[in-house]
Amino acid sequence: MIWKVLIMLAAAIASYFIPTPQELQEAFKGGQNFYASNNYKKAIEQYDIIINTDSKFLDEDSVKVQLLNGELVVGVVVAAYYQKANALKNLDLPDSAITFFRIVEAREDELSLAALSQYQIYDIYYRTARFKEAIDEALILVNKYPSNKKAETALYDIGWAYRELNNLAESNNYFLELIKRYPQTEYLARAIYQLGQNNFDLKMYDEAILFWADLNNRFKPEAFKDQDWQNVQLKSVKERQIFEATAGRETDVSILELVAKAQVKIGDSYREKGEFAKSIDNYKKVVSTYSLLPVLVEVSYIKMADYTLEEKGLDSAKVVYQNAIDENFADKQLQAKMQFKIAEMYQNSDRFDEAAIEYEFYIKAYADVASQINFDVDKAQYSITAMYYNGRQYQKSIDWADSLITKFSLSDALPGALFLKGLSQNSLNQFPEARATFEELLNKYPKTEDAGNAKIQIGYTFANQKEYEKALDYYQEAINDYPKNVDSSQVYYEIISAYYDLNRYDEAIAAFDNVKFGSPYYTAAFGKMTKIYGARSQYDDGKKFLDNILEQDLKTDSVYYLPDIKFALADLFISKQDYRTAVQYLTEVVNDTVKDESKEFIKLQARYARGALNYQLENYAGAVEDLEFIKNTPDYESRFADYKSNITEKLALSYSKTGKLELALSMIKTMIEQASDSLQKGNLTATISSIYYESGDYAKAIENANAVLKLGGISDETRIQSYITLSQSYQKQENLNKAADVLLQASEKYPTSPEIPAVLYSLGAVYFDALEYEKAADIFNKFVTRYPDNPNVKDARYFRAYAYFETGNWHGAYNSFKQFTASYPGDPLAPETQFFAAEAMFNAKEYTTAIKEYKNTYQRFPSNDFASQAFYNEGWCYFELQQPEKMVETFKKLAQKFPKSQYAGHGLFTV
Repeated sequence: MIWKVLIMLAAAIASYFIPTPQELQEAFKGGQNFYASNNYKKAIEQYDIIINTDSKFLDEDSVKVQLLNGELVVGVVVAAYYQKANALKNLDLPDSAITFFRIVEAREDELSLAALSQYQIYDIYYRTARFKEAIDEALILVNKYPSNKKAETALYDIGWAYRELNNLAESNNYFLELIKRYPQTEYLARAIYQLGQNNFDLKMYDEAILFWADLNNRFKPEAFKDQDWQNVQLKSVKERQIFEATAGRETDVSILELVAKAQVKIGDSYREKGEFAKSIDNYKKVVSTYSLLPVLVEVSYIKMADYTLEEKGLDSAKVVYQNAIDENFADKQLQAKMQFKIAEMYQNSDRFDEAAIEYEFYIKAYADVASQINFDVDKAQYSITAMYYNGRQYQKSIDWADSLITKFSLSDALPGALFLKGLSQNSLNQFPEARATFEELLNKYPKTEDAGNAKIQIGYTFANQKEYEKALDYYQEAINDYPKNVDSSQVYYEIISAYYDLNRYDEAIAAFDNVKFGSPYYTAAFGKMTKIYGARSQYDDGKKFLDNILEQDLKTDSVYYLPDIKFALADLFISKQDYRTAVQYLTEVVNDTVKDESKEFIKLQARYARGALNYQLENYAGAVEDLEFIKNTPDYESRFADYKSNITEKLALSYSKTGKLELALSMIKTMIEQASDSLQKGNLTATISSIYYESGDYAKAIENANAVLKLGGISDETRIQSYITLSQSYQKQENLNKAADVLLQASEKYPTSPEIPAVLYSLGAVYFDALEYEKAADIFNKFVTRYPDNPNVKDARYFRAYAYFETGNWHGAYNSFKQFTASYPGDPLAPETQFFAAEAMFNAKEYTTAIKEYKNTYQRFPSNDFASQAFYNEGWCYFELQQPEKMVETFKKLAQKFPKSQYAGHGLFTV
């Protein structure tokens, strides 16, 4: 009996500690509840209760539970392993999850769940971008469980894994294998579509077309039920890009959508092949076949217009959009989108005025649906403001900005509108108004992203009003207060410019180090540095500076500064007045063969500069070639708006120098007829005088210049140029008196003119060379008096003194020679002018003063050749003063001090 009691006791104990089937089910149910509420750790605790149950008294296979909403009924333990693996997967513990999925897969009693676990294993590898491992595990599923539905999924996913590895050929093989093994697979449409996409990406467009055409043949649009169309229409497909992207591995896309996309992609393929007509036909087929899919229709119209723009030009592309508007009268939103695309197309083509007009039409025609297509009226008005700013119609930009500010006081486009308004005012040189606008922007919208740039623009207004210190303050505030919102290179470029204008060159050079190599402002910054070196006449240092930048440029692939550096070198040599070397550098810029669209304009600038220098160098044929090229350049009117008059004048003058006088005159007269104001007409009429002068018809030049001077409403610059042409023409006729009268009259009327001094000086030189010293002296005297700071004033003082000397005006000569010596004591000519000051006094018979000046000559310039001659002439002063003893004494000193001088011999002979 004892053993029976023991057995009963053991059974009682076992029943107390070992869970019953009901308890196991309850534990699994608890785990599932925790799992459903995303409490995966608690779920795992429940699953572990089941997994850790170990009893010989319990047949675990007898305890069954449901998985996948009852799709599978499996043993509770294997279910617990499977769900624990899922919980670990959701806890982002992929490797631990794989361990438990492998336990399930290794069991032979639940094949369906084993196949599902193998799927989960490769899926984890796929999702963690371990595509090679995913492929290996997916192949295990395909080979081990070929009849399971997940085998189809595995082949499909292997195709995608190879695509992720960029092995499109192998990807194709597995999509084809899927279709071969499982011809009725649910992935058929996706696989065919992806075969088309893979071949498209491989640039195998004919094969791509075949696959997409096959997709359309297998799943004809007319075969779809109404419900299929409705489902696609009801999907939230607001973004047209859904039809651009490749169908992803798990993209929620219907077969109808894939077929529709395939039709679009056929059009894309023909476009890639360059078959315009077939491409457009296929896009049109989309429009006609899938009219119930408005997003797809929209995309097709856009693709047709884009391709037409590329092949036929903007006007033809616009017709596509206009047809879309006409063909969809009932769909105002689509019409609005097409009108927006017309405006955008003009904008992207830099035809800003036309873009503005199209945006304005959008507002007038589609304001009621503007918000529905996410391009509200205030945004359209802002676009118009921006278009007019980009098109340099600054007043219109200001007007539209004001309209936007008035009508839409709560619009988030207001800060941008104020900023564009300020920029436009700056462009119109309305600097106080611009400053007020930017200050309003900063006061009303202190957190706007444009705040820092507004500070820069305020600084710019001060700089343009020559208040450079205030400008520097605002530039510094922009850097200090908005370091993340401003381009520091831009700010430091403006700082460099301000220091340059203040002649604080050392500070400008120091600021250059803060402009980043590669920034959009780097070119302008080293261009400004070049001007500084030129202003300082430090040409070697300037060239070394630019050579260092060139060396750095050659080591960098991300930027290309070579043309800009050569242009800067040309600028440096222009400042040195070495025009021939400058032309060589400009030719290197023009002939640069690197295809870089950003350098096209500097090439044009170089050609323009070379044309101007060729004219200066009297290479008139070269000037004509370059300037004609510029005038025939597309967008000449906008690109060279600020230089048009100068280009026209130089070209016309070059024509006159190359025997094309009538062409030159015709060009200017045409421009006079087109001129809109008297200032421009006067300037062009003065150019005719210059043309006659350059062609050698001085009488016509005089006649025309006199006519210009009688005109009203012309600029001072035009009058000054006419005076100069008049004077030069009289000079060519050897009527120097008339030439002088004209110039002196002009210099009295326009004493600050920078052009007149050079011509007045040259006229003095002409008189001097013609031995008309009295008139030369008069002109040089007026020159020195009126233009004391002119670079030619030193030479004018020198020639004035000699002119007085030659006319016997000894006191005038003496004073002028003395002024030169005093003003330029270190000049190589100083010994000579000091000597001739003494000579003037000798000739004036003022021997005592002459003795003093001769002494000054040999005492201050003892090593100069004039020293011994001064000693000798001093002796003759004593002769004239009847002091022979001092004369003899002076000649003896001469022989002692300058024994090898010819004057020492003359002195001893005289003694």
